[in-house]
Amino acid sequence: RTASRWEKERRPELLQCFENQVYGKAQDGVVYQSFEVLEVKNLALGGLADRKRVRIHLDKKDKVVLDLLVYTPSSASGPVPLFLAMNYHGNAAVSPEGDIPLPSAADLKRYGEYVAVPHGSDAGSLPLEEILRAGYGVATFFYADADPGFDDSFVRGVRSLYPNDLGKICGPDQWGTIAARAWACSRVMDYLETDRDVSGVALAGSGELAKSMLWAAASDRRFAMVAAVASGCGGASLSRRYGGWDVRLDNRLHPNWFCDNFRNYLDDVETLPVDQHEMLALIAPRPLVLIGIYPSSQSDCYGELEAFRAAAPVYRLYRSLDCMEWNKRQGQDKMMPEDWKSILRHADKYFK
Repeated sequence: RTASRWEKERRPELLQCFENQVYGKAQDGVVYQSFEVLEVKNLALGGLADRKRVRIHLDKKDKVVLDLLVYTPSSASGPVPLFLAMNYHGNAAVSPEGDIPLPSAADLKRYGEYVAVPHGSDAGSLPLEEILRAGYGVATFFYADADPGFDDSFVRGVRSLYPNDLGKICGPDQWGTIAARAWACSRVMDYLETDRDVSGVALAGSGELAKSMLWAAASDRRFAMVAAVASGCGGASLSRRYGGWDVRLDNRLHPNWFCDNFRNYLDDVETLPVDQHEMLALIAPRPLVLIGIYPSSQSDCYGELEAFRAAAPVYRLYRSLDCMEWNKRQGQDKMMPEDWKSILRHADKYFK
């Protein structure tokens, strides 16, 4: 009934339940990390931005690193808010700048199924110039640096760093891919908090990466905003819904995404003690933007809308209903330039 009761009682209870029954428990406590600035380039992108390449080391043997590409507007007179987004094909695919290194043979081996693509081939999903001209920075890293897109039994990615504490041998609440990528976003946030050019961080993603962005925002309150496109089942769409992709199909196709406990509910989803509207409510009162895609069954546009509406009472407790926005569009299940118009318009209301 009140925001204080929600904060003290219900929110911690829900957060723990999602960790135990859906996404799994991520590594907790002090972790090893160091930050290495590989490059600083002023007046990049034709003078529009200043660029950094930063390597986040997550173990002393450099088994796992997160390579971060950061752009901030060169015209900025001080620190700016920034969007953090994972990418699907490597940092070079996001930017048209030819001097960003392509993956080496060692990188390709580490990434597993990664396929090298030309510079700028994914620029439509992260329109750098539009975002920078709007006054925001951009930070991005390749999703498979955090966790690959297939079940590799903890051989690659951040989960390989803690096999004795949280690996499969320790029980059914071990963290899955969604939680691993969300945890990696928090490690990037550790660096961004030290960057004097950054004043705040919002998350943005589409498809399977949007699932991790939503969970990262729910579990780490340092993120100021989250925007998710076509996040579907395991993201913003309700699990107790008989339309679109259901939890049984999602777990059959992607058993590595969730913790093993989640499989207990595949034959009777009504017994699941939480649902995705409660995960969205964990983000309150921070700005939340959902964009559903139709007629895609994988995105389940209207399952997301139902969850969005069901999360509203918690936002109402904070008197922050205007922080919520839901849109839909027809087309592909990936981030498009038109989505960024909605995201930037919503961000302007809070960051500016």
